[in-house]
Amino acid sequence: MLISGKVVGGAAALGIVVALWEKIKELWYKIYSLVIITMKVEGPAGYAMSMYLVQNFKRSKLGDREYSGYNEYVRPARRNQLVALKRISSNAMLWWRGKRALSVTRSWETLTIKFIRWTFDSEELMRAAVDFFNNDMFQKNKSSRFFVTRKQGSVGVKPMLEFMKGGGNPASGGDDKSPEESKNSYVADKYTSEPVGYEFDDIGQPITEGAVEILSLTPEVQCVVDDIRRWYHSEEWFKSHMVPWKFGARFDGIPGTGKTAVVRALGQELGMPVFIFDLATMNNQDLVEAWGSIMDWSPCIVLIEDIHAVFHGTENVVKTGQEASLSFDCLLNVIDGVENTEGVLTIITTNDASKVADALGGQGGKSLRPGRVNKVVKFDVLDEAGRLKMAKRILKDFPGEVEEMVNNSKQVTGAQFQDVCSDRALELWEKSCKGEKA
Repeated sequence: MLISGKVVGGAAALGIVVALWEKIKELWYKIYSLVIITMKVEGPAGYAMSMYLVQNFKRSKLGDREYSGYNEYVRPARRNQLVALKRISSNAMLWWRGKRALSVTRSWETLTIKFIRWTFDSEELMRAAVDFFNNDMFQKNKSSRFFVTRKQGSVGVKPMLEFMKGGGNPASGGDDKSPEESKNSYVADKYTSEPVGYEFDDIGQPITEGAVEILSLTPEVQCVVDDIRRWYHSEEWFKSHMVPWKFGARFDGIPGTGKTAVVRALGQELGMPVFIFDLATMNNQDLVEAWGSIMDWSPCIVLIEDIHAVFHGTENVVKTGQEASLSFDCLLNVIDGVENTEGVLTIITTNDASKVADALGGQGGKSLRPGRVNKVVKFDVLDEAGRLKMAKRILKDFPGEVEEMVNNSKQVTGAQFQDVCSDRALELWEKSCKGEKA
């Protein structure tokens, strides 16, 4: 009985100690929280905060360093190569702005930020990060917004494998994931990390000065390009008059006529990221989620290539072996329905206009609907003016070859004529290097 009493007494004492310890911890936390503010920032907001920190704060020279890498185009080298990135550490590290400091820890897609009360305000800090992402980051150089990435869904084995690689963000080419899907992945890019050995503007898709102007466009195509430019630069007018600020175009034409080249050139000129939607790999949920994920980057371009390969009229003809395929109604609702489409330039391409539904302009653009498909334009073989413009550019070192090249190559696409001119220019260049006569 004596032993039993001691056991009971010991257990009671232990219970008191545990209870007191919990009270001590609670009291300590209250005191701690009076001095230290803790913020947790997740998802797209965490991406914006990472960008804001890297661009506006100085990393402490003390603490751990973490590096990642990805293959990206390096503009000074004019080719793709591996780029090392110094990313935000998974261990606490100080980031300084003047004499004020933040302690920042990255855990996959979540940032934990701590600071001494009164040195920062959490809401002002979050607002500054979002404003920087939405406005300031790209004001000085809009071309830094330009990138091209593909949005794939979950239909089919290969797309599923890509989809389940996890993590990522639009700028680096990855799809947005939920926290559960992103647990085991973290993708860094030049926006949220520091390129090692390069400046920020050294990394990214190649940018061609006057990208649209160097193209050989027919008057019809040039007219649509001008319409898109006017739409882009009229944002304030659209919003002040409560007219949805969106534009849709359909580019018809056989392969090689320059449909995709025009999209890329517009993205470069206007500083708009290009999101290629792979509809064949998407079901309804995939499309809605992908569309929602790109709106952080508005204004942007959505490119839907070869619509005839997915839909014949309104029928989905993709053979996936799965019941959950994309419906035509869902596509229409996303492009021009209740989903947010502000600032989206939607471009649909096809090689066979006879298979395109009336809801997307029909054959010959007879059923246009502004906001969904404002314009339909036919891309055709190069006319003489187009061939002359391209030949002068590619054969500028050998002007005597231009007229013959233009006259001998008729009824060719832009891609075909570019190939012919390039072959001849390279042949002449090699001969000149060897001291041979052309």
